[in-house]
Amino acid sequence: MIVGGLTFPDAQFVPVLQSVTNAALALPCAAAKPALLILTSARAASALPPLENTSNVLCTYVVGEATASAVRQLYDDRVELRGADCGTAAALVSAVCDDLDEWKATTERPIDVYFVCGAKRMPTVEKQLGQHPRVSLHIHEAYTTTSVTELPPLECADDAWLVFFSPSGVNTVATLLDISADNSKYRFAALGPTSEKALLEKIGRCDAVAKKPTPEQVLKAIMEV
Repeated sequence: MIVGGLTFPDAQFVPVLQSVTNAALALPCAAAKPALLILTSARAASALPPLENTSNVLCTYVVGEATASAVRQLYDDRVELRGADCGTAAALVSAVCDDLDEWKATTERPIDVYFVCGAKRMPTVEKQLGQHPRVSLHIHEAYTTTSVTELPPLECADDAWLVFFSPSGVNTVATLLDISADNSKYRFAALGPTSEKALLEKIGRCDAVAKKPTPEQVLKAIMEV
């Protein structure tokens, strides 16, 4: 693995979730119904409609550079992306709300916002946008995830770091390895606050948290411990 120009030959990637993509998102095609898209994970990009069916999409909001990269691979630079520098769903929702005045001129009715997400998710977007008077929120569950039933041997030193990218990953590993703060030989890092919360709840400890959801920020947080 290479992060920030540094090589980590002993890094081990362990898939802990399996995902199944659901039907692709179908957007209203009428130009009279402008819309915004919200994605909080790269997996959700697999359900986005073809570019020719997105003429009414004013902007696509994404959390983090990984999600932005997944959308760019599909649409190149032909759609406007915002939010790649947002580290959390809460920060992204705040950015959407700040932009509502900009989109107000495009429609007299509440603007359609399509949240493309997984079946398992935090309720942040629904809570903050679901009741907003200027937003008509539509939830599209793009994929479902299930936990693996067994893990390969972890080939690492006793003081190795386990890095988690999602709360589901924390839950799976804590269950299959029977890890707790009292019996663990590992140290734990989280990609963001939701994974940090899961670590604290399931394992009882989180030793490092990335300030933004990127590999570089995870590495920086680990090296600062």
